[in-house]
Amino acid sequence: MTDWGPGENHIVLQNKHKQFYRPEVFGEAETYNKSVPLFINDIRNSIDLFKTYKHVSFQMSDTLMINNWPINQAEIFGRIIGEKYQPEKDFATLTIDDYSGSRSIFVIRMTYDNILESNIKIFEENYGKLIRMVGHFHNNQFKVDNLNIINNNDMEIEFGFWSERVEFRETILRNAWKFEPIAKSQKVQEEIVFKFSQRELQRREEREKLNLTSDDMVMTSNIEDSLVVHENKANEIIVDLTDSPELKAEPEVIVISDDEDEEYQFKLKMTNIIKKCLVVIIENSFEVTTLKELTENESVSKLIQPLSQKSLIMKRIGVYFSKSDLFSVEGNIINSFKFDQIYHNIKKYLNEKTNFNVVKYVNHIKLNFNVNVEYKLINYLINYILINTNKNWIYLNDEKKFIKQTNLD
Repeated sequence: MTDWGPGENHIVLQNKHKQFYRPEVFGEAETYNKSVPLFINDIRNSIDLFKTYKHVSFQMSDTLMINNWPINQAEIFGRIIGEKYQPEKDFATLTIDDYSGSRSIFVIRMTYDNILESNIKIFEENYGKLIRMVGHFHNNQFKVDNLNIINNNDMEIEFGFWSERVEFRETILRNAWKFEPIAKSQKVQEEIVFKFSQRELQRREEREKLNLTSDDMVMTSNIEDSLVVHENKANEIIVDLTDSPELKAEPEVIVISDDEDEEYQFKLKMTNIIKKCLVVIIENSFEVTTLKELTENESVSKLIQPLSQKSLIMKRIGVYFSKSDLFSVEGNIINSFKFDQIYHNIKKYLNEKTNFNVVKYVNHIKLNFNVNVEYKLINYLINYILINTNKNWIYLNDEKKFIKQTNLD
């Protein structure tokens, strides 16, 4: 249990407008441990934590701060203004802009595995397409958990994204966060227990060793703020999305892939090859095929040829199809009957439903089709279907659920 009263030991620094609190109480903010809608410009103009928190900031690499609100998860959007593909390196970059200010550009690095899961059509002209990303902050970078392209009614949807973020800034971010602890002496029966995120619990012991000096506790009025608010002659509050002239304008690089070791990269390449094999089977109407025919298909062989260890790759492909519940293999013949059933069953669900809970569906096909598959494969098949039917769904990563988007009035 944490008792912050009766003093102000929960405050790191303050001025006449706001207070900055210790990381241990971030979990009490309504912007923390949940995905919040943000403009790219606001992210890139967020507070320099070192200037405010000094040495404590080194323990806060998973946190962004706007005004004095702590944020560790966010949803952003933008239009693609640049794309570069390097298939020989299993690598691609997308540059997006949400036009929210002079620092509204992100450069996204991603593997081909990420591309295949994100509704992006490789090597096609994607300039100007609307993209939505959900992710978290880690090691001072924005890590993307889910990314998808909006194909239909994108102007209306983009307007909705803007409205959502403007409302969030007006109702939440514009006003400073106020944390008011309750002392033990004020409690009658129930004790107040502050809840911390998992990362904070792991680091809390280290933070206790960091004693704030009197210099850290001084009153100041020049704290750098990411949310600039002005009052006009009519006393209307206007949120300024522009930058100060001295701010640098280099695009921020956000990373989707976490690990760069060779084994991880090999697994990614194998995953891409298997997924391409599945696409070939779908495009060939689930006809009986052989492993040789499958791997000699132009789109599959294009992924295999640049790689070394081709014999190991061929063996891994064969092992996948022989062990998968979606296929039956006799000799060198691959039968896709169950895969055909599941694929068309998913299409039926998407046509009839407005939400698709992936975890529940995995349990459903296990019970009704006697098929064990990972939810990521179902995600991939859903995204593939949505690409080819131009239907607008969004994916809620925390809930492992797809939600159908309706037209905005």
